[in-house]
Amino acid sequence: NAVRILQTLFPDTRGVLPGFVGLSSSKASSSGSATSALQQANHVASNLVLQLAKLHQDHAVVAQPLSIVLPLYYMSLALEASPSTCNNLGIILSAIPSPQTATLVPSLQGGQQAAQAPMGSALAMQYYTQGLGLDRRHPHLYTNLGSLLKDLGYVAEAVRMYEKAVEFNPTFDVALANLGNAIKDMGRVQESVAWYLRAVQASPNFVEAVCGLANAMAGVCDWRARDGLKSEMAVRWQATALASDEMAEQIFLVMSRGKRPTAPEYALKLRKMINYNGSPKELPKNGALVVVADKRRGWMDRVVEIADQQLSDGRKWGNG
Repeated sequence: NAVRILQTLFPDTRGVLPGFVGLSSSKASSSGSATSALQQANHVASNLVLQLAKLHQDHAVVAQPLSIVLPLYYMSLALEASPSTCNNLGIILSAIPSPQTATLVPSLQGGQQAAQAPMGSALAMQYYTQGLGLDRRHPHLYTNLGSLLKDLGYVAEAVRMYEKAVEFNPTFDVALANLGNAIKDMGRVQESVAWYLRAVQASPNFVEAVCGLANAMAGVCDWRARDGLKSEMAVRWQATALASDEMAEQIFLVMSRGKRPTAPEYALKLRKMINYNGSPKELPKNGALVVVADKRRGWMDRVVEIADQQLSDGRKWGNG
């Protein structure tokens, strides 16, 4: 019904935009050139209407109701079928609260299977499917369809969609992170780490990827690069241990849970354990607390930075 919106709006011209009537008239030099000219005009008009819909949706000072945004997307799709337009329509429709209705979802065995879903989600799935019919290699369509399936409880099917998205765009950070999330939700936490790592490599500041990686590594007790090599406590302990062999012995006694070391032997061992990077001649003397700082950060340091930044942004929200 959406693609018939032009016939509804412009019945006198049979769905052709009034300004394009001359391009489709029999007065054109040939039917082939008339069709080509009309297609080119519709292509330009479709893109213009699509951009107008996006502006209303994302950048309007006052949020526009769906009664304005949706018809613009429908007009763009009616003028020219586009995977991007189908993708945007799916995103909007999937967020509309609506009653349950019967629909079809992709099956792991191929084809489709019957399911129940909110009407908005069912319509969104139809548009995602239509978009993939136009472009079988569109990573955003696969990703959004995967997220819709995951929300409906079809996690294994969602994983397949995310895998297709990553197949066609190996550095698509959202698809990589979503794939990590879905695999982790299936209980395959160890396997999810690799996908989170790829997402972080593709987009080092992608919040969901960094936080997902930190949580997944903690879930499998993988502490590599979890914390900064020189956290505040580690720096203090290092500085104190390097101040004297006696202090190093006391600290090692705590760390070894009561196993008493000999001072010279274990002071040296402790210095190696806490990753002191200076050469022997640079070791501090006479109790001087001198530390060579290592500026590398661990995953939890990154998570803390992200939380701090979000809190800072939140404090500024709404300020004039």
